[in-house]
Amino acid sequence: MTDQRRAPPSPYGRAPLTPEVLTDLIRISAPDGVIAVKGIAKEVKEPRVYGDHATVYGELTLGAALVSFAVPAECAPQEDQAVIIEGHLRFKLANRSGNNVWRGNWQVMLVGHVVGEWKPVAMPTRVIPLPERGERIPLSMFILNHGVEALAVLTSHNGQRDLAQSVSSGKCEQQPQFVKANFANPDAFLQALDAIPTDGSVRGLAVVRGGGAGLDVIAGSREVVAALLRKDLPFYTALGHDSDVSLADRSADQVFHTPSELGTAIARAAHEADDRAKQHQRLNAQAGLLDRQKAQLDDQAHQIAQLGTDATHAAEVANGRARSLRNMLIVASLLIAALLWLLVRQGG
Repeated sequence: MTDQRRAPPSPYGRAPLTPEVLTDLIRISAPDGVIAVKGIAKEVKEPRVYGDHATVYGELTLGAALVSFAVPAECAPQEDQAVIIEGHLRFKLANRSGNNVWRGNWQVMLVGHVVGEWKPVAMPTRVIPLPERGERIPLSMFILNHGVEALAVLTSHNGQRDLAQSVSSGKCEQQPQFVKANFANPDAFLQALDAIPTDGSVRGLAVVRGGGAGLDVIAGSREVVAALLRKDLPFYTALGHDSDVSLADRSADQVFHTPSELGTAIARAAHEADDRAKQHQRLNAQAGLLDRQKAQLDDQAHQIAQLGTDATHAAEVANGRARSLRNMLIVASLLIAALLWLLVRQGG
């Protein structure tokens, strides 16, 4: 019978090995003597009885590595218990039907006793600082200054449906810009946030979700909230909850409990903005009428002033003529008197 472990010669001059032959050639050395290993007990099995004693098998994990263990049932750890196991390492070819962690095709087993417990210390996590935020802008003020369509809404499917229906029910013809976002994955949510246009068409943001579990995945993420604040735009939240106050809520310009509540507020603010625009048009029209009336009054005043000037000039002319006539009469009187005197003198 042909030995199936032997492969045909390699064209490169050396016969290749099969995995089974390679496994036979591997030699693994263990630390000498008794060793103590600490970790978290996982996959703790029911005791297996061998004659007059029972053994419990499981896995001891810490970080990204693990090692299988076998300890007497009377000192077996509980699931997720932080323990120290003291014993010997044993190596053997792993059972192909087993669920053990393999190093190649080898199984590493720590055989011994549980000798104590230890207290895991959580690794300190870097706290992402939140940028300082400026003055908070109410939604009504935002709609008045920029309009409904300048608001970009990062939302789930249900959130978009509820918000859009509420805006339409409020008899508002405009709708905000909707951006589909993944509320189960912060990285995917940040990608949607980064995809929002920066050409000036978006002047504010809203984070809208239609309720459900996993609120803190996005609303409680400091990375997400920091990214929202770095946009330096007003942002509003409507995350489908009534009582919980998330980190996103505490940082938002204004908080709404549900997408429908936000939609109602958008429609109401749009109507208020429209009313103010119409009132502004009426005031402008009245101001224009007043300006025209004032111009007419100014023109009439100018005409009256011109008439006064003309009258003064006419009076001055009349006075001048009167003075000239008076002088002429005086001269005529003097001439007549002189003639009479001459006549009288000649007659005498």
